[in-house]
Amino acid sequence: MAPIDFSEQSRAALREADELAAERGAELLLLHVHQIVEVAVLDFTYVERPEAVGEVCDAAEAELRRWSADLRTPAERILVRVATGSPVDEIVRATRECDLVVMATHGRTGLSHFLMGSVSERVVQGAACTVLVVKRPAGAA
Repeated sequence: MAPIDFSEQSRAALREADELAAERGAELLLLHVHQIVEVAVLDFTYVERPEAVGEVCDAAEAELRRWSADLRTPAERILVRVATGSPVDEIVRATRECDLVVMATHGRTGLSHFLMGSVSERVVQGAACTVLVVKRPAGAA
């Protein structure tokens, strides 16, 4: 499985996952998780409209299919899935169905790591299978 957030780092991790799947004749699941926007300020709460969520998920699925078009893994062994919810929870849930997760780390450190945490770190902790974390290349922005 390759969790995809459409960053360049996740594209690099997808290349690694594709190489492994193609070499081993394995299925490759591309998973994108859309975290539903919810904002609460005083007595006002905004939750993303279901129609908007549907549109975003459809667009994400189409983009995953575009990303999968250039892979070495044969199309019949590529699965595309879009889920909604917490990225960590949904990725960890999907690990129950696979043997390996190949995912990117954004390499946050310091305050941004403290405030935002690391999705990859929390997936490693909760996964039901092995997780290969692909670091961004040295010198990459």
